[in-house]
Amino acid sequence: LKHLERKPLAASFIALCPPPRCHLEVMSLEEKFKEAAESVKTMEFKKTVPTARKLILYGLFKQANEGDNTGSRPGMFSFEARQKFDAWEAVKGKDKETCMREYIEELEAQIREFKDDVGTAVLSGDARVPRALT
Repeated sequence: LKHLERKPLAASFIALCPPPRCHLEVMSLEEKFKEAAESVKTMEFKKTVPTARKLILYGLFKQANEGDNTGSRPGMFSFEARQKFDAWEAVKGKDKETCMREYIEELEAQIREFKDDVGTAVLSGDARVPRALT
């Protein structure tokens, strides 16, 4: 007959509530993105990050913050400006959340590949940022 005993309502309710999550798990994607974008400004890599990889971050950052590029392509003598324009154009049409997530993932990949001694910490699901940001 013990299995027929009723549990108090409060005990049943507590059993249904998920355990509290740590601060890192409840950070929004936008907060993680802002932290990653801020950290990249002062980050030092042991190996040189190729320009093409830096441009991936640039394009994703611009698309996440400003949306589709509406400017005209710089002339061929403005080599750096033209590369930046092309990087931004490459992600044209992507939504803000996708760009923020891909920015964080790309930064994490660059850290793994070009910064030997720094690990990463999972903040949630598939979004990761440098351990220094946690």
